[in-house]
Amino acid sequence: TSFDQDDGMEVTELSWSKDAQALLFVRGGDANRRGERPNPVSYPAAVKQQVQLINLETGDVRLVGEGHGPQFSVKGDQILFVSAQGELYGAPAAGGDAKSILKVRGGMSQVTLSPDGRRVAFANRRGDHGFIGVYDLETQTVMFPDPSVDTDSNPVFSPDGTRVAFLREPADSLSLPFAPVREGEPWSIHTYDFRSGAAREVFRADRGRGSAFSGLDALRQILWSQDDRLVFPWEKTGWKNLYSMPSGGGASPVNLIPGAHEIESAVLSADGRDVLAMTNAGDVNRRQVMRVAAIGETKPVNLTDAGVIDWAGQSTSDGGVAFVRADAHLPGRVFVKTASGEAKNVSGPLIPAVFPADRLVTPQAIAFSATDGMKISGQLFLPPGLKAGEKRPALLFTHGGSRRQMLLGWHYMEYYHGSYAMNQHLASLGF
Repeated sequence: TSFDQDDGMEVTELSWSKDAQALLFVRGGDANRRGERPNPVSYPAAVKQQVQLINLETGDVRLVGEGHGPQFSVKGDQILFVSAQGELYGAPAAGGDAKSILKVRGGMSQVTLSPDGRRVAFANRRGDHGFIGVYDLETQTVMFPDPSVDTDSNPVFSPDGTRVAFLREPADSLSLPFAPVREGEPWSIHTYDFRSGAAREVFRADRGRGSAFSGLDALRQILWSQDDRLVFPWEKTGWKNLYSMPSGGGASPVNLIPGAHEIESAVLSADGRDVLAMTNAGDVNRRQVMRVAAIGETKPVNLTDAGVIDWAGQSTSDGGVAFVRADAHLPGRVFVKTASGEAKNVSGPLIPAVFPADRLVTPQAIAFSATDGMKISGQLFLPPGLKAGEKRPALLFTHGGSRRQMLLGWHYMEYYHGSYAMNQHLASLGF
């Protein structure tokens, strides 16, 4: 795109056309709780969040409609998205006005299409509870499979589109925002079969540790592999690991990447048989991309080189993997690693030639004791040219968020990306 104003308008939610000749994207940020959208430069006119489409052959960009969550239909002739008012909209991919397809009570999110193109599933939040909704594009009817007083979310279709699985979290009015919830009434995974109308619980977390759900930083909390297995996060061991089990239940879940580490996000490979996971396994101060079979019969393979931070892994159609890579000196660039080759930077000159990578320091991982004896992790930025035994003024940078972690390099989260730059700047001044 050629948006040439530094106005802070986000560009997010990329979605390919079936022929890979066009991309859908969203321009403009999400609204806050008061319905206000980000407007960093104070445009006088109302700022909107818009679905746009770019033709990759011509470079032309056109407006599809106001909303978010765009995706092409399975046939590629329609564009579906959620409007600013929370309705499901459809627009002809070839051009034309977008029209409302479905309006339901409550909010609509996590919209997903069935592989056969017949159904659309979504999470339907109703305040202190929530349903899974399914809209049939052929019969133009909506249903709510296996509704309850609990909160259902994260629908995912089976590879053949005949079933849907979803997450169920028990009703809870006592939890506080940002307070740790380590135990509770156990969460569960349910499935619904459109052919028979049968609903069943296929997994329920054990009581005690891991009974409270802790999700991935990903669009999908449940993955349904081509091997007919469900892959999901679980803190059974106290660490957020990935587990896999048959979609029909009846077997104990298999830990795909066991160990004292966290799985932060996960997606299926292009063939639907492997899982690409972003984790801190082997290096708690950085991030690695690992590949493991969803069926859990092989050992996970680390696709990351030592000393770097890799994230956002996606498999390519030829068996490789694409991801974003950063390190202590250079921020994120897009890399592609073929099935048998080395990782190569394919993002071009995104970083200016004047970027002072050679003047940045490499932070060190340290630990120090709190007053109660608990070990606290940190990063130490030593200024260039520091001599042994020399004392300099020191600054203690305290970042927020009990769930946050600074890394030994450029961070993938926008706020901590800026914090890392600030710490490098202070080190360059001699602190």
